[in-house]
Amino acid sequence: MAFKLADNWEFAESYGYGPLVFKNRIAIAQFIANFRDVDCGINDSGRAVKKGAVPSTMLWIQNDTLYIRLRFGSVCEDTKSNVREYKLGKVKPGQWHTIVFGSKWDKTKRGWFKVWFDRNLRVDDTGIKTFMDIDNRQFQFRVGMYPNWWTWDGEGHPFIQAGHQKVKELYIDSIGVGPTFEDAE
Repeated sequence: MAFKLADNWEFAESYGYGPLVFKNRIAIAQFIANFRDVDCGINDSGRAVKKGAVPSTMLWIQNDTLYIRLRFGSVCEDTKSNVREYKLGKVKPGQWHTIVFGSKWDKTKRGWFKVWFDRNLRVDDTGIKTFMDIDNRQFQFRVGMYPNWWTWDGEGHPFIQAGHQKVKELYIDSIGVGPTFEDAE
């Protein structure tokens, strides 16, 4: 797939908070499924823990860097032991970027994961788990801007101050799927 940040896209350092703001994540693509039916036990307050939608693979921009991650193992576990996160490279406003990834989805350590960013191989991981320990439910591939920081109460971004960019534009084009690199690119 190809994507481009609008020419006027402001990164976190534009807000005076430095280049690394942890919550400044905007997901742009993900394989995701609903897990509300999965019983994850009881929490410390004695309430049943249920999952919502959980992405198995997610691509996001954090500040000026593109990342991708794989989630595997238990759906109920939210720890570093069941997530592989890869830093792919810097993104530039006004410039088209391409991302291609291939995977052998596998719940055991027989999977592989490859990622090309702007035609450069950035991830080539083999002999790994690439999928969650779940039933055969279907995942959806979703693309679009999902800002992880936006609040449902309408308050907006927790650290963008008045006078700074709260509206962002992302362009997505050429989404391809297929068994070869050329099909996906």
